[in-house]
Amino acid sequence: MAHQALLKALSAPGRQDAPPSRRVDGRTVTVAYLPSRKSADGTWPLASMPPVRSDEPPAKEAAIESQVLGLPAIHARHTKASLKDTFDAAFCINLARRPDRWERFTKQIPADWPFVEIQRFDAVDGRQVPTPAWWRAGAGAWGCARSHVTLIERALNSGWKSLLIFEDDAVFCEGFTGRVTEFLKELPNSWGMIYLGGQHLAIDRHPPQKVSDGVYRPYNVNRTHAYALQRPTMEKVYQHLMRNDWQRNHHIDHHFGLLHQTRQAPVYCPATWLVGQDEGQSNINGRAMPQRFWLGSQKIVEAKPEEEPFIAVLGLHGSGSSCLAGVLHHLGVFLGERLGGFYGNEPDKNQCGFEAEGLRRICEAVIPFPQTKPRFAGRDLVPRLRKWINEKRREAADRNTLAGGKYPQLCQLGRELLDVCGDQLRLIVAERPLAESIESLQRRCPRQDAQQLADHQAWLEEGKQWLCSQVPSNRQVAVKYTELLRNPLQQVERIAKFLEISPTESQLRAVSSWIDPDKRHVGAELKTNDGIM
Repeated sequence: MAHQALLKALSAPGRQDAPPSRRVDGRTVTVAYLPSRKSADGTWPLASMPPVRSDEPPAKEAAIESQVLGLPAIHARHTKASLKDTFDAAFCINLARRPDRWERFTKQIPADWPFVEIQRFDAVDGRQVPTPAWWRAGAGAWGCARSHVTLIERALNSGWKSLLIFEDDAVFCEGFTGRVTEFLKELPNSWGMIYLGGQHLAIDRHPPQKVSDGVYRPYNVNRTHAYALQRPTMEKVYQHLMRNDWQRNHHIDHHFGLLHQTRQAPVYCPATWLVGQDEGQSNINGRAMPQRFWLGSQKIVEAKPEEEPFIAVLGLHGSGSSCLAGVLHHLGVFLGERLGGFYGNEPDKNQCGFEAEGLRRICEAVIPFPQTKPRFAGRDLVPRLRKWINEKRREAADRNTLAGGKYPQLCQLGRELLDVCGDQLRLIVAERPLAESIESLQRRCPRQDAQQLADHQAWLEEGKQWLCSQVPSNRQVAVKYTELLRNPLQQVERIAKFLEISPTESQLRAVSSWIDPDKRHVGAELKTNDGIM
């Protein structure tokens, strides 16, 4: 074969200790290899070689990979007929006990589906299959991982050169067939792994690299609801999955991400995701999830998150900040995906404190409840806070909305918020008399030392007042808790005007349902303030 002859020539006498290289377009290109796997005939086995390493931009690098390694093209023409041959097989992974998800998936497959017919693949049920002793990520995640591994094994045993894999919560974008056709036209023939849907990780330090207008090379893609494999990367992926070096609590998508980061597999994705995850209850964590299309490569690369506003909800524990954050959530402000707090973690059921898990971890790391001094210097906190805030800004921009965050300890992180956000910081301040907030927290935490709780609240109030004094009045709005409860529509109008948004009727209905005097989060407080209790 041509590539074997080339590689044999590159490993001729005098070059035995050096990795193969070749002059391409006037540049020397080094081919990475595993020295211990050199064949007896002196060639470098193709299957053991990661992609080409060069200092070329991604588009040229892809062309060099194909030229040096001699990888086969899988789509010579991009007519509708030839697209049927793009993948040897296509499957959707589905649990036998979830026929409803299979039915919903099949109903939303585009009528002009361009590829080979999608077949159902019977998923490994983590409830029925015991996990090994070293596995720490839960039964659902084990079943998911084994399902993908088993399907890839089937492809390898069947001799398929390429495989398209979906999970049964995959949902296709509008105009999928036309958009995927254009993506494939620009895709390098040497691709090894394609993500049609996913979530980019580590985008602050490693944003996707542009190959062409429609194609990008990601650094680390999370999620496994829509991806494809092609040999020889398929073998490399299988070997990676079979290694017993999985990190604690890692799911299969996390483990895939470690392979992506090595750049040992040519991974590509479209400029904008073509497949999202549908709403419904997760088979892995059991939580009800909304439909999600994550931020695409193009928007990540072009975004300037530091130029977007960030809304900080300032309020002590028991000051009405959860009620206020719930108002923002129902008005469409993006506070994060995993929201929780004292009142629960189900925002759609109005049982939530609307505190993002990522922000909670950051705040508790520096100011553990109910301490009155930070554990470490603010300069060590700023990078973590900036990363989280910029991620929320990007995600909010993709949703065409604003980003915000709520956590009581933010009251004492004013300097850090100003460092990260500068003139783009906006404050929505929950106002309630300090004595009432202290009393509310003491009722909530009867086993905690009452004086320690009071000191914590007073310290947060001091920080809140300082930050408010540093931010111009036109960039902050104060909302009295009692007024929010008694005159919710009036206060919502003030908030909407401040944020320069126009709530829809459905949003206003959601807010009205949230600020309900009979609900636990406001009922007792409203009655107390009216002198009933």
